[in-house]
Amino acid sequence: MEKKCLHCEMIFQKRKSCSKKSWLTTKYCSRKCSHSAKIGKPLFTEEQLKERSKKTSGKNNPFYGKKHTKEAKEKISRSFMKTISERYAEIYGKVGEANTGKKSHKWKGDKAGSRAIHLWVCRQKGKASLYKCKCGEEAKHWSNIDHKYKRILKDYTAMCVKCHLEFDRKNNNKNCGITPLTS
Repeated sequence: MEKKCLHCEMIFQKRKSCSKKSWLTTKYCSRKCSHSAKIGKPLFTEEQLKERSKKTSGKNNPFYGKKHTKEAKEKISRSFMKTISERYAEIYGKVGEANTGKKSHKWKGDKAGSRAIHLWVCRQKGKASLYKCKCGEEAKHWSNIDHKYKRILKDYTAMCVKCHLEFDRKNNNKNCGITPLTS
């Protein structure tokens, strides 16, 4: 089965993935030709536009004879002032908040891995760099004090890298993820 492309006039064959039904309406050899052929062409003819206009003008318009209230006008005005990201957060943020933490179907509680629990601590307490280590330097890590990795915020303290390594070596934590220095 062969056809001639309406845009580039190249002869093309039916692809295996193309059904017989869609082949009957196929006019172009590729998406590129299809798009190029439609550039600059209006979606509706002048007659169609006039007809649509008649259907929704005057008494046929569902808002005919009505006026917006002051509150509605203010709401519309505020919605135009919002950025796209603010609108997205307003709509989808509420959905995301409803399915976070213990409400999530993926919640593992204390059975979660140490990485997941460290990320949870960061979300709860913020970045470790916002805190000072006990030695006075800027903290870089959240260190688990009892090395049991439970969801208890009191069990986590902010430490610099050096203090964190020393603390893990003293407590024989073999799962610290950082290779100890050989002396």
